[in-house]
Amino acid sequence: MRIGIDATAVSRIRTGIEYYTLHLIENILKEDKENHYSLFFRDKFPAHLQTYQRDHTFLVSPFRNQVFCEQFWLPYVAKKERVDMMFFPGFPPGILKSGPFVMTIFDSTLWKFPEFLSWKARIYFKPLTLIALKRAARIITISETSKNDIGHYIGKNSSKLINNGIAINSDFRIIKNQESLEKTRRKYGLPKDFILSVGSLEPRKNQLFLFKVFKKICEQNGKEIYNLVLVGRKAWGKRSVLRKIETSGLEDRVYFTGYVPQEDLINLYNLADIFVFPSIYEGFGLPILEAMACGCPVIASDIAVHRELFHSMVLLADPYDVDSFVDGINKLLNDRQLKNDLIEKGLSGCKLFSWKNVALDTIKILKCVEEQKPGKS
Repeated sequence: MRIGIDATAVSRIRTGIEYYTLHLIENILKEDKENHYSLFFRDKFPAHLQTYQRDHTFLVSPFRNQVFCEQFWLPYVAKKERVDMMFFPGFPPGILKSGPFVMTIFDSTLWKFPEFLSWKARIYFKPLTLIALKRAARIITISETSKNDIGHYIGKNSSKLINNGIAINSDFRIIKNQESLEKTRRKYGLPKDFILSVGSLEPRKNQLFLFKVFKKICEQNGKEIYNLVLVGRKAWGKRSVLRKIETSGLEDRVYFTGYVPQEDLINLYNLADIFVFPSIYEGFGLPILEAMACGCPVIASDIAVHRELFHSMVLLADPYDVDSFVDGINKLLNDRQLKNDLIEKGLSGCKLFSWKNVALDTIKILKCVEEQKPGKS
């Protein structure tokens, strides 16, 4: 079978969706010795994938524009390549896409929290997704919570939904190289002790709420002993967040690094005292898994998906109640036994998430769709 994969996402700044696409592609190519894959890139592809190029077809778009690449180049080249089906792991297919396809959708933000959508998501991503969900042969998602949420909104098409999970790569681990850790600390000018939070600057990630929590902790305990480090790309909520930092009266205790490469992110998880993730809504909550793998204790929002995946591995708090998070953070900062218990449970729990298993399950889904095509016996 000849399978096409939309790999255009890997050319973007890599956060959750982009890393999901990259690691899933890498593991599919590693595990599948039977099928041939045609990979469609918007820009040059990662060097470590070159080892698979001798057995599969890599195509790079001559166009860098996202819309032109997704809507015109990819459908045309996929048809020319005569692929039996397409897989869209990051973003929905273009309107001109013909033939069977499988797609991934990560959560139900489109319906459940439309106010959290950027203008680009409203006018481009959402319409494409709604059309694609009706046409897709199978729809992959990454948690039971997301499967249930999405299914609630897409009606009869919910029978096509499959929870396939997600994972992190083995680079997320405890780092013992103190020189590497201190180099990262110096690079971003960070203090010795700090609370870490990771997430793009957008309303769904709840950073404005986090500032209220941090301010109250400082008022209770003396701000000179606490620092907050925010990591994440500047998304559509950046202005309100950055303005809050400037006017909080705690600007000397709040550090914003912006987007950081994966190597630095891993070191930051290792350097942090605790990791705070107050997001209002997630399809999974990947930074939680990353932090746990690096031995960093976590306090996260008490929402359905976090209860499903991490209920006993992290401390949960109400993302709408400042005192709930303040109490939880104070517990983690002052209760050594609780902190060690969460670190131990987190490190153990990370082993339940495997890219190999995600890749093998994805291959099975693609094979099943092919076998059910008209004319197949």
